[in-house]
Amino acid sequence: ANLYNRTNEGFMPLNAALKAGNYDIVTMLIKQLLNDPAALKSNLKNITQHEFTALKHAFCTNNIDIIKILIKHLLQYID
Repeated sequence: ANLYNRTNEGFMPLNAALKAGNYDIVTMLIKQLLNDPAALKSNLKNITQHEFTALKHAFCTNNIDIIKILIKHLLQYID
């Protein structure tokens, strides 16, 4: 899988997983992204065409577990 892939609307894999709102998919993808810290950072910092960040997508899920795991990685990987 291309972890740097971006759709025409600016979605990267993490944005798409977060938009789906499935905790298992999000955690599985983050585990895969942890093998490539640059890809994880790129996915975390990405802003879609409609100005959605990964964090904004996480909040839209209303899933506290998804929000917690995303904030954990944002604090660790974003300068």
